[in-house]
Order: sequence, then structure tokens, then C-alpha cells
Amino acid sequence: MKRRVLFVIIFITISLIVFIVSKIFLNSNNTSSALIASDKNNTISYRDAVQFEGQTRTVEMPALYVFNNRKYLFISSRTSPHHAHMVEEGGDKTGFFTVRIFLEDLTKFPPNFEKNIQNKTLLVTGIIGWYQGDPHIVITEPSQITVKE
Repeated sequence: MKRRVLFVIIFITISLIVFIVSKIFLNSNNTSSALIASDKNNTISYRDAVQFEGQTRTVEMPALYVFNNRKYLFISSRTSPHHAHMVEEGGDKTGFFTVRIFLEDLTKFPPNFEKNIQNKTLLVTGIIGWYQGDPHIVITEPSQITVKE
């Protein structure tokens, strides 16, 4: 009898743990980039990125300012790093968007990558966070960024 009760308790405990872990992973915002990139409905404008903090999305953005500061490659939708962070348009905060690729990850990218993306429209996939007042994505793999045709 004691074995049966112990078995039931262990079974219920393991089932509960599996249920909780599956809920965490199924509802997580850390959706794989491949799934997001293949779903066109998850592509958003860089001006809307502020609404998706902490979520994985594909962001369409212009690469107007590209700069390597020897720590990371900085890609921005602004033409200069000295523009105001956010612009009020119709009462809504619509701002700029940045992408950073750290130096150790930049070695994975093709030669002349910086020159090839300047003034192009990019699709960048990753988790949207914040950097110096703007929404941004840190990318680590070339598959996370493509030039829009």
C-alpha cells in the first residue's frame, strides 16, 4: 500500500513538472528565429518595434547609418547617431531602430558585409530589446539578417 501511494505521489509530481516546463517553453517569447523568419505575418516596421519589447520578431528597417566602433557593428535607421532618439508623430512615439553585431560574431559574416548593407532595406530577426533609448536587436548569426529584395 505504501509503495502504491509513493508511486502515485512521484507520478503526479513528475507530471506536474513536465506540464509546467512545457507551458514555459510553449508560451516563451524566445521563439526560434527560423520559425519567425518564415512567417511573413511576424515582420514589423522598425517604427512599430517599440510595441514588441522582449518578443522575437523580424523587423524591416533601412540601414542608413552603419558604423564599426571596434566593439560591435552598429546599424541604425537614423542617418546620424546624433538625431533625437524618438520623434513624436500624431501623439505616438515612433522612433529609430538599431542592430548590433558584436566583434566576435562579425567574423561569421561575409567580407564587405558593412558596405553591402549600407542604404539597403534589411530584414532583421531577433529578440527586441533596448539600447540607448531605442529598440534594438543583437544578432549573432548571418541567418538573422537579410537584404530585402
